[in-house]
Amino acid sequence: MLDDTVIFVVIKDDKGNLDYAEVRTVGDVKDALKKDVDKAYVLNGKEHEDIARTRTSGINRENEAHTVVFTDIDIQPDVKTEIAKFVGFDDRQETLMNVEFANRSEKTIKIARGTDLPKDLRIGDIISYEITKEKEEKDRTVTKVEVAIAKDSKTIYEVKDADAYGTIKLSNGKTYFENSKTESFGGSLRVGDKVSIYHGKDDNYLLATLKRDKDAVVGGGDEASGIVTYVNETRLELDKNTTHTINADTKFVKNGVTVAMGSNIKDYLFVTDQVEVKNNVITFKTSAADRLQAEKVKEATVAVEKAEASKLQADVDAAQVLVNALVAGDAKTALQNRLNAIELPKTDLQKATAAVEKAETSKLQADINAARALVNALPAGPDRVALNIRLDAITVVTSVTGVKAKGEVTTEGEEVVAPVTEAKAKVTIDTDILIEAKTAGKAGNDITIALVQPSEERKALEVKVVGNDIAVNLPTDPLGAPVAVTRGEVAAAINTSAASALVEATAATAGATAGSVTRVVLTGGVDEVVAKQAVKEVYTLTITDGATASGNIVVSGGTAPVTVAVISGMTPEMVAQAISNSGLTATDYIISVVGNKVVFTANNAGAVGTSGPAARLNITVADQ
Repeated sequence: MLDDTVIFVVIKDDKGNLDYAEVRTVGDVKDALKKDVDKAYVLNGKEHEDIARTRTSGINRENEAHTVVFTDIDIQPDVKTEIAKFVGFDDRQETLMNVEFANRSEKTIKIARGTDLPKDLRIGDIISYEITKEKEEKDRTVTKVEVAIAKDSKTIYEVKDADAYGTIKLSNGKTYFENSKTESFGGSLRVGDKVSIYHGKDDNYLLATLKRDKDAVVGGGDEASGIVTYVNETRLELDKNTTHTINADTKFVKNGVTVAMGSNIKDYLFVTDQVEVKNNVITFKTSAADRLQAEKVKEATVAVEKAEASKLQADVDAAQVLVNALVAGDAKTALQNRLNAIELPKTDLQKATAAVEKAETSKLQADINAARALVNALPAGPDRVALNIRLDAITVVTSVTGVKAKGEVTTEGEEVVAPVTEAKAKVTIDTDILIEAKTAGKAGNDITIALVQPSEERKALEVKVVGNDIAVNLPTDPLGAPVAVTRGEVAAAINTSAASALVEATAATAGATAGSVTRVVLTGGVDEVVAKQAVKEVYTLTITDGATASGNIVVSGGTAPVTVAVISGMTPEMVAQAISNSGLTATDYIISVVGNKVVFTANNAGAVGTSGPAARLNITVADQ
């Protein structure tokens, strides 16, 4: 048998039972075989008639063995594409669909088993569907349906020019062509008409037009915002009530970058995303996760405010659970800080414990006496005993001078910083196409680029950008074979695409033929570093209160502790001078006095532990 020999093909269902028969060619069968046929046998005419469906009824050759049955075969139906207006279903089971063509003729067509209908299909939509090519109209079935132009789409253009040869120029600045296959719903187009269009894969030739009312709003796209409830190659639905048509010129912008266009948008836009649509541009606003986080922050904020007002442990604990559930970030940190700042009412035991801790730090008799009173007011038991033991262990200071001081690093030591000149990241691909980052700095080292040779038919030279990744798709002819393109053309395509925001391309031999290049990373990007001089570490001990009683203070944290005598009435400035005159030293530091401050300045500039001092100071002042 030859490839064009016509045979009867019997298809088996997924349970192995004979299902139905079709008239097909040998070539069809060969193309449909997924692997070697593991079984084939002959079926006689009577058996054939028993399992034949409507499309093969009337075939009755009981005495002829003419039907070959193949197993493990997936043969696709021979179909054609038609465009019509959907006007409803003819039955409750939605297996019969009524359509109306541009010439006002109507027909009812059967929908094949397993055919998925668009969830957003509405009466009045212009649809494109695939239908089988059986000889008899009644035997034909629809195998695929998609919405070409939504009835309620607001993507509407104005006809700016139209000639007798089918050349149409629209308000989006593009020129389209009508031919004998164009379905013109509402009549032929004239200058001033408002129209929605459908052009399929070829964005120059119109497959269908839908004339709109003369008062329809023109803008090349809808202007709205909302939550995505449905999206496919040609249609975007917001909040289940606003529909927008996606055409070849539609852009999807995220974080200020165009990441997809036309039918590719469905791969980057997801149901529950929040977007804004304006002038045929879909702009990403937030994801469902972003909005969920915002709701959680709002709920946690209310709980924190309640805890701040009530100062109850239960409210604090409830708010803490909600704050813990937040994603790490500024909002979570701010709410946690507010929770930490809440001062809960203390129990008698907590008050007594805090007083003991204060006395252990100050070692003052007055603080010990105050703590003892709180401790002895507690009920008899182990807590009261343990706190009294801690009070008894405190060694009381012999004098109470009233001198108070605070020490802190006021200038951190820093190493010298050498200057570094900024540089742009770059890479050379395909021998001499130089790809250089648009902006200097390390950020350019995150950019990648590849020259890809696709195998699809009729692919034009195009540049796609996703984040920092650039892909240049080289062209192909109608058979999917590569089409020669020069390095200069590749560079020009990069420089006129969205990739131009990231890089600039230059071809040394512009006329040479470009070839595919696996993905490479730009390198050599360097951030600018401003030169800095080395800085000396400075530690400042500030005397905040002078002496209210005569006695001795001990200054610790220097080379060795020193005892300084103070007299009642000495000001903070006088105490600072007394400390400076006491013989206090600190390794690697020079000591000076400025008013009420004792200033420790490192001998050498540089960071602590490097070129500067060996260790950072921590000077304390306490009564002896």
